Amino acid sequence: NGAVNFDRIVYRIVPEDAARTTLLETGEAQVIDRVTPQLAEPISTNPDVRLQEIVTSRIVYFILNQNRDLMKDARVRQAVNYAVDRESIIANILRGYGVLADSPVSPAVEFYASQTPYVYDVEQARALLGEAGVAEGTELVIWTPQGRYVGDRDFATAVQSMMGEIGFNASLQTFGDFPAY
Repeated sequence: NGAVNFDRIVYRIVPEDAARTTLLETGEAQVIDRVTPQLAEPISTNPDVRLQEIVTSRIVYFILNQNRDLMKDARVRQAVNYAVDRESIIANILRGYGVLADSPVSPAVEFYASQTPYVYDVEQARALLGEAGVAEGTELVIWTPQGRYVGDRDFATAVQSMMGEIGFNASLQTFGDFPAY
């Protein structure tokens, strides 16, 4: 629908976040995707770069495997939800470059409907685990990709710590060699 201002488009796969950012800052790339929060702040002050924040369909979430005995009890699943400080994750890991999800789907998706998210309430989480008969030190394995999504390992590490606060002996299990992939 109008004049085209370029002769061609070249797509390059650049797995390293810092390398992509450098290509943008040096003018070797005109557009990049997946700018990490750690790199967004420095490039946002560059007058030759425009950092565009948009709501996407991407939501960071953890699936609670209800096929495992521990997660068959709804009180345990609710406790896990109460124990995750989502605002802290947005502030500290995403450095403010994120929005609290209030639905299983993003506002960018056609049938999005806002819901009331769980609030961060460690005491409520502990009470629910007590009601469910979950003993202090119960093993909880958190599976996480590493390098697949921005901050994936950092999110999982934060959640691991939060699960420890409510009495779980939580461990991380990573999978996938996503940067190589």
